[in-house]
Amino acid sequence: MQLRSTVTVLLLGALSHALAHAAPAPALPPTPDLTPAAKAPNIYLTPAAKAPNIYLTTCIPKPRGTDGKPAPVANFTAIAYFRQPLNMTTVDADTKAPKPDKAALVAQPAEPWEGVRWKVKVWNEKLFSASIVADAAKGALAGEGQLGEEEYVCFRDGETGIRMREDGVRGIALRIIGALGWRVGRG
Repeated sequence: MQLRSTVTVLLLGALSHALAHAAPAPALPPTPDLTPAAKAPNIYLTPAAKAPNIYLTTCIPKPRGTDGKPAPVANFTAIAYFRQPLNMTTVDADTKAPKPDKAALVAQPAEPWEGVRWKVKVWNEKLFSASIVADAAKGALAGEGQLGEEEYVCFRDGETGIRMREDGVRGIALRIIGALGWRVGRG
């Protein structure tokens, strides 16, 4: 089942490249985060066409047209991990959109990323955490995250359209269309 969605995307750019491999696990509840994101010293921005990257997504389906088909019921928050740059990623045969190497459901129904500190167990029981400042400007440093021992910084991308498909037993797999945000590199 394909879903038409509006997605607020926040990109976490990797500061190192090690990552585990496995299926998604359930999320822990969010906790309020009132502290601003830490400043990341000695970094510069490069296009998100670099790898690896993690995208923080919120899926809220748009109503369908007047074709008589019911609107999709998916409404969730998830992360998507890409090992390769988007232009080198395997694409979905139907949508021609890049397929992430991994995806993990964070919350259903959808919860906000901004102003909340998330802690989620994902692949191989690794702890993924993210703390995103509310009201960050597009392209600005918006927060920080961590996957296991690997640290990330987050830049706000704004709103980007994507298509999704339910993936049976493995949960959801995100198909992201277009260039999304910025990645962090060391200066």
